[in-house]
Amino acid sequence: MRRPLAPGAVACFRRDPASGKLAFIETIPDGALGNALGATTACISPDGRFVYVPTEDKRAISVFRRETSPR
Repeated sequence: MRRPLAPGAVACFRRDPASGKLAFIETIPDGALGNALGATTACISPDGRFVYVPTEDKRAISVFRRETSPR
C-alpha cells in the first residue's frame, strides 16, 4: 500500500541489487522523531554511510544510517 508523502516526511526504500527496483520500507512522518517542523532537505555524508535531515527552524538534525551493501 502506498501512502502519500507528507511535506517534511522522510521515505525509506530498499534497492534490489539484481534488478535495481526500489521497494518501499516506511515513511517517517513530520514530527515523529520529536522535531517540531518538517524536513527541508536531505544530505548524504561524504562516505555515503549517513543521511542528515535538518528541520525548517534549524534546531534539530535527524541522522539516518544507510545500508549500502545488500543483505
